[in-house]
Amino acid sequence: MQKRSFGIGGAALALTCLTITGCGTTSGGNASSTLVQPAKINQSASSTAGASTYQNRTLTNVMTPPKMISQNYLGALSTADKFLADWLNCDIKGAESILSPSILRHTTHTRLDSYFENTGSAIHAGYEILGRKELHATWYQFSVWMYGYAMGLTGPTWQRPSPQILNIKMIQGVWRVVNLPRY
Repeated sequence: MQKRSFGIGGAALALTCLTITGCGTTSGGNASSTLVQPAKINQSASSTAGASTYQNRTLTNVMTPPKMISQNYLGALSTADKFLADWLNCDIKGAESILSPSILRHTTHTRLDSYFENTGSAIHAGYEILGRKELHATWYQFSVWMYGYAMGLTGPTWQRPSPQILNIKMIQGVWRVVNLPRY
C-alpha cells in the first residue's frame, strides 16, 4: 500500500472528500485504524485543460464559492422597496427624501401629491419587485408591478398589469429614485 501525504488535515480531507464524492472508508479492529481513501482522480484528454476531476466533476467547479451579493445591489433594492412602500402607504414626505433632484425639479408638487395619494376613488393595493438589471455599479433597473384600482372597477382576477421599470441610481453617495413608474 502506497502512502500519500496531503497538505490539509485528515479530518478536513475526509469532509471534503465525502462532500465531493462519497469516498469509501476502511476500518480495522479499532477506531485509530480508520482510513479515508480518496476517490480515483482521472486525468483524460477530454477533461478541461488537464484539470483533475472526481468522477467526471471538475474540482474547480465544485470548489467555487457562491456568487456574493454586492452592497450596491442591496442599497438599490432597499431604496426601491422604500419608494414602493411609501407609494403604497401614500407617504409623500418619506418618498421625497429618496427622489432624485431632477424629479423634484421637473415634477410639480400637485403631480407628486396625486402620484402618492389615494385621490378620489383610486386605491393603491400592493406592489412586487421582481428581477433586476445592473446597468452600472451605481445604477440598477428593477421590474416592478404596482397594483391599484378604482373603487367598483376591478378587472378579471387573472389579469396582471405590465411590469414597469424603476431606475435607482446613486447620486452624490445616496441611492435615489430617478423615474416615477406608471401604475
